[in-house]
Amino acid sequence: MEFDSPEAFGKHLANDIYETAAKDLVEVVIETIQEHIRTDVYSLRSGNSQWYTRTGDFLNSVSLKQNKVNKSGGSVSFQIIFDSEKIHMQTMSRGKWNVHESMHSTPKPVNDDFLVKIMDTGASKSNGSLYEMKPSNFIQKYENGMDRKLLAKMVLSLRSKGYDVEVV
Repeated sequence: MEFDSPEAFGKHLANDIYETAAKDLVEVVIETIQEHIRTDVYSLRSGNSQWYTRTGDFLNSVSLKQNKVNKSGGSVSFQIIFDSEKIHMQTMSRGKWNVHESMHSTPKPVNDDFLVKIMDTGASKSNGSLYEMKPSNFIQKYENGMDRKLLAKMVLSLRSKGYDVEVV
């Protein structure tokens, strides 16, 4: 890469950083959250899989809601949500709980935030729940190490664009 001036190089570098942050870092966050749903919520070692038929809807509900690039302000922001529109009710065989039924009843007793809280902190019959679910603490687990993963992705992305990036 050759540039006419330091300003031209700076502009090109800034555009590459914005592009990486707006695309690649979003993917890292979604993949990391989904990884922890698979290992900490869905897996047999979580202690919760024996009572619940996994549809994958909670995993697939992790979505990008908004992505804003503000080049003049020097920032990129994005919002990752658990989208309840992607969680579908399924009628099970006789004698089994229907899957995600409360997500679609009227009035809607379980909203997106409450579902995430239940999946993270668990549920207890002593607190009025119809079932027991051990806490998975998947939110704390995916937040731990997220900065390291984002930095690693930023470095790899910029290196793939020809930059010699060193982490100090």
